[in-house]
Amino acid sequence: MTVGSRFKYYYKKFNSTVINDMWPELWFFSSVAVAVCCINKYTDVNFTLSTTLLTVLGTVLGLVISFRTTSAYDRYWEVSLLDLLLASTPG
Repeated sequence: MTVGSRFKYYYKKFNSTVINDMWPELWFFSSVAVAVCCINKYTDVNFTLSTTLLTVLGTVLGLVISFRTTSAYDRYWEVSLLDLLLASTPG
């Protein structure tokens, strides 16, 4: 395998993954995090969040994710039962 064909192989493999689609968001949020850290360290501005706010947001986020997972599993189970019903009917 030559260097050129190896590069093409890995380039094609990288473009077919979801990581390639996440680069803009990753750069954006990393830039925001770096900006907040630099502003907090090198200026008199102090960005702080109360621990109560983080606790409440974490709890709400956990409940939302749990609800979405449960409803997705219910939809999957319903489709699998309907598929079994369709497969078992004659004709």
